[in-house]
Amino acid sequence: MSIPFTISAAVVAALEADTELAGVTVVDNPITPSALEDGARVVFVEDRDDAPLDKPGQAEGRTFGFIVGVINRTAGARAGADADMERVKAVATLAARNACTSLLEGKQIVKFQYPREMQRSYRVEGLDVGGALITTRFEIDYRLPSPARAAT
Repeated sequence: MSIPFTISAAVVAALEADTELAGVTVVDNPITPSALEDGARVVFVEDRDDAPLDKPGQAEGRTFGFIVGVINRTAGARAGADADMERVKAVATLAARNACTSLLEGKQIVKFQYPREMQRSYRVEGLDVGGALITTRFEIDYRLPSPARAAT
């Protein structure tokens, strides 16, 4: 499995397993808006990009970006979405870090930086969720083993 897939799958699994998010619908990389229609509280993970950061020497550096979104359709939707995002942020960053630690231990990567929160948005153009929506982009820098080292 690829590094991005491994990280993203770990985030989804952690969100599904989190007891504080019990009853929340977790959607893994929705492909249509209808995938987000069911549930009073929805969390989704969407892989965005995995791009070269640099390539000094032979060990390629990359940045993986993913979006985590929350939708809340309860009576206190705005406050509920904010509370859900705070919990989701904690779960997602820890799960991504733990996945990278495992990848490091398995020598699939040689280095990584702790996942960082980037832009937070409150609307997605063309998407009416019938409640409150927050999306947050997370990024993780990681470095692959040099090709010569990976071959041994």
